[in-house]
Amino acid sequence: MADRRDFYFRQRVTEGELDDAFDGLENALWQLAEDVGMVGIIAGATPTENAPPDLSILLDGPSTSYDKLGRRVYFGAQQTVDCSIDENGVSTAVANPGNERWVSVFLEFDRVLADERVDGASQQVWFERNEGFQIVVRQGAEAAAGLGVRPALDSGLLLVGDILLTNGQVQILNGDIDTTRREAFVVFSAAQISASTGGFTVIGGATVQAALASADAELASLQVADTVSISRMDDHVNGLAERHPATDVDTAVGGWSRLSGADTQAALDEVDADLTGLEELLVQHFGGRVIYGGTPTDGGGLNLNVGAASYISNGSVYKPGAQVVALPDNDVTWVYFFTSSISTSGFASSASSGAAAPIAKVTTVGGVITEIVDLRIIMDDFRKAVTVRVGSDNSAHFSKLSDAVARLEEWRSIYTLVDYEVELVGVVAESDAAKLPITFLSSGWRIRGLTNSRLECQVALTTPLIQFVDVDDIVIEDVDIRFTTGTAPSAAGQERFTFYGSNADRVVLRRITQYEFVGIGEGVHGFLFFDETKTCDGWLVEDCIFTDGRDFAVQVPSPNTGGQGVLTNSVFRNCRFQQHSNGARWIPTHGIAFYEGADILVDNCEIRDFDSSGVTVGNVDAARRVRVINCRVRDVGGYGITFQGNAQQCHAAHNDISGVVDPDDGFYISGDYNFVGFNHIAAVARYGVNVPGQWNVIIGNQSRGTGNNIGVNNTAANNADDV
Repeated sequence: MADRRDFYFRQRVTEGELDDAFDGLENALWQLAEDVGMVGIIAGATPTENAPPDLSILLDGPSTSYDKLGRRVYFGAQQTVDCSIDENGVSTAVANPGNERWVSVFLEFDRVLADERVDGASQQVWFERNEGFQIVVRQGAEAAAGLGVRPALDSGLLLVGDILLTNGQVQILNGDIDTTRREAFVVFSAAQISASTGGFTVIGGATVQAALASADAELASLQVADTVSISRMDDHVNGLAERHPATDVDTAVGGWSRLSGADTQAALDEVDADLTGLEELLVQHFGGRVIYGGTPTDGGGLNLNVGAASYISNGSVYKPGAQVVALPDNDVTWVYFFTSSISTSGFASSASSGAAAPIAKVTTVGGVITEIVDLRIIMDDFRKAVTVRVGSDNSAHFSKLSDAVARLEEWRSIYTLVDYEVELVGVVAESDAAKLPITFLSSGWRIRGLTNSRLECQVALTTPLIQFVDVDDIVIEDVDIRFTTGTAPSAAGQERFTFYGSNADRVVLRRITQYEFVGIGEGVHGFLFFDETKTCDGWLVEDCIFTDGRDFAVQVPSPNTGGQGVLTNSVFRNCRFQQHSNGARWIPTHGIAFYEGADILVDNCEIRDFDSSGVTVGNVDAARRVRVINCRVRDVGGYGITFQGNAQQCHAAHNDISGVVDPDDGFYISGDYNFVGFNHIAAVARYGVNVPGQWNVIIGNQSRGTGNNIGVNNTAANNADDV
């Protein structure tokens, strides 16, 4: 309990007496936490790398801790901790090659002062002194690799974790973070929990820790005392003696789709009838780099349909019922399956000319069932999801994305696969125009570029580079796209664009960077084009950069066949779209053109240097509820933002428009029932807002410029404006 103070009638209470009463209550709470052992980080404050990684880390919230004095340390939101400097502002960088330094991150109790007042002595005081926290970064001394010393623990702080830095390091990754010293909350250790061992005959000890130690010692003594029995058991378990026949080994077939045999021999007999598809899976799972074989008279019930060892030549793959296909020696992984004890000399000699050593030589019935079970597990996993690597890196399965997509689509049609994940590594060179466009025939793809990878188009496009037709739920992210060959201007549409969508829903393009590094004057490429006659819904285009292009960045064209193609319920956020200022271009080109569409958001995007309008919504067809907010439109040859023709219920707010050349306007609103408000318009050739449409709301815009710029030009009736 807290120490009490008994205030009495008409007592003139001093500041110190009041503070002392509160201190007593606070000390009691702190002492209670100490008494029950409530010390350490209870929840949250888990350190992870930043996204994207840099020399800071993230601590997740909310986090609750109690320090060694019983004080509560709490924060709600996730915290970003700069580890490039310590608590004194000194750099933590490792100066010398071959050296390392440990940096530690601590939590500290603090007071947050609030409600400043003036006391009776005219002194400034803080009335509120609320509980708070500080994050403290401390660094150890730089030392040779392996000799670095971590900063000491502090009785007034709680350690979150340690970070190991080396010379030249510019990113902290999860692998650099060590939480072995983390001062986490532990209710009780095993040594603090009592154990009742009175009814035991062997194990003793007053605590759980002592009882476990007693059991461990007894087991160790049993092994020494009965060496012979232990040895026989080891031989049995390891298959060296007293082995079970295959008919006496049970099988757990509950999760298998084809095998039902209750014992190993019965399951093996079933495998014989179903092996062809399994072998095909093995070849495809390892990218065709597998060789395996047996003999038709091996007596084990498993017939691989290989007549003799001579068929298994060095560097070849055999598929039952097919020809032997030659492969380079350095691409071969040797796998041998034998279902009874037979000579393997003929097979071993075939690997003598430089191929890799066998990864499996199975010579018994009991051994082959283990391999079959492993392959069945592979089959189950393979049908659920596939991850392959594409590019120039040694870890890649394919060099071209077009080849990977085509092969995986083929596999899905055979093996009923669910999801695909493709990782781009190194340079992914698309050098064969006959394999373009890269076409997804099924849903559920995810393609992501790893660090320093890029997708490089090395041919002149006559099709889109990547197209989504009649598919859903596809994610492409972190991909750097470059073009090395120009494409002449064309009157057609989608072949001038990198991405093409038709009847595709829920497609995500995130952190895509596209630019050309061919000479100025070459290439006519846009970023994203939608089908004129089909509907696409639920697209997210986020954090993308399209620069040096010579066509529309994004185009939803008007249907030219009488269809009703639109883009709906989609978001374009945090993107930069910039046209190349010189060279061959498709003219006129808008930055973003939604000639048709509904319920589209364009948020915090930069659109610049296009020879026509920055954002065009509507035309002869209907566009509804398109919102353009927080965007920057610079140096365009047409209108900054225009809601034209049948564009209705559209919204433009908090945008910044400048550099619109003569004779066009910052905003041109010929559609009806639209809102244009609170925008900043500067350096435009004519009107800040030109409104020939009706029933529009124009309010709160700041417009300034030269020449004919008069702010708002309202040429139609029934508009509410701020002229």
